[in-house]
Amino acid sequence: MKKIFVPMLLASTVVLGGCSSINALIVKAIFRVPTAQTTIQVATHSPVEQVFDCAQKRLDQLRKKEGFWDAEVTLRDLAAGTLETGEFQVDNAIGFRLRLEYQRTTGVINLRMKGAGPYFADIGVDKALATFKQGFDACFTAQE
Repeated sequence: MKKIFVPMLLASTVVLGGCSSINALIVKAIFRVPTAQTTIQVATHSPVEQVFDCAQKRLDQLRKKEGFWDAEVTLRDLAAGTLETGEFQVDNAIGFRLRLEYQRTTGVINLRMKGAGPYFADIGVDKALATFKQGFDACFTAQE
């Protein structure tokens, strides 16, 4: 009896708790982070600082209205034209997180937003991105 019980106990330990990377893959396969993306066209060669400033102003405005917005800039790369808020690369995070990529030579701004509530519930990421874009456009137009 002992000879059968010990291997079964070891096997169940590995299956149930010892393979956290496998569990993470299963969770990632089942649950998807709600994501939205869009582009904005601005004048070519507009200053990167102007793009980032309008993005930061809009994020600060939205953060004051609604707590789901993460306005903390965690990546600001002027040379690459990339700005990120929150822990954008992390899937299991609550709230809205933004990644902005600005291509100065073409004037194209690529926006990608993640927005999840508990258990990857969609908290309105499409609407949130549209709201961000509307305020960003207004800021950028006012500065031209």
